[in-house]
Amino acid sequence: MMILTDCDGVLVNWIKIYNEWMELEGFRRKNSSYELHERYGLPEEESDKFIRHFNMSAEIEHLPPFRDAIKYVRKMHENHGVTFHCITALGSNKRSHVLREKNLKNLFGPTAFSKVDCVKRGKYKKPILEKYQDTDVSAPVVWVEDSIKTALMGYELGLTTFLMNHPYNIHEDIPAGIIRVDSWKDIYEHLFG
Repeated sequence: MMILTDCDGVLVNWIKIYNEWMELEGFRRKNSSYELHERYGLPEEESDKFIRHFNMSAEIEHLPPFRDAIKYVRKMHENHGVTFHCITALGSNKRSHVLREKNLKNLFGPTAFSKVDCVKRGKYKKPILEKYQDTDVSAPVVWVEDSIKTALMGYELGLTTFLMNHPYNIHEDIPAGIIRVDSWKDIYEHLFG
């Protein structure tokens, strides 16, 4: 089985460290919006600069795991042979990509991830997801995301789609076929009973 997965807010707790970093930069959160420019009350262009700067920092190599990700990602990989393909909107900086891969290997082991694709934010995940469109029903490809827009991309391509619940997405309507989860344990139980 292949599990395609976003990284930030799904595998690692990017937002926790980003919030701490922004506080050191002198900014306080105004709300819990998914859109970081709204969260900090900044113009979108200025917010994007902060995000790019953070994503190029050494912090990316040391992000903590998200909820119970370590236990269940490792369990699926080691006990059930699941491989993971991380598709993350980290940007185009090659140094950041190396740090992201090191972070994932440190948290989940050297073999859990068969591939890590770092793309720009926006619709750049869709071409990668399209490669897995309408896969064999007996070995479904799973897509795990925290962004409703990006979860919908996978769902519309016929992928078994899980949406990781967060304060910024919990009140949004989604199609009945997208499965809401609070943790990797929920995903594990859904897939393996």
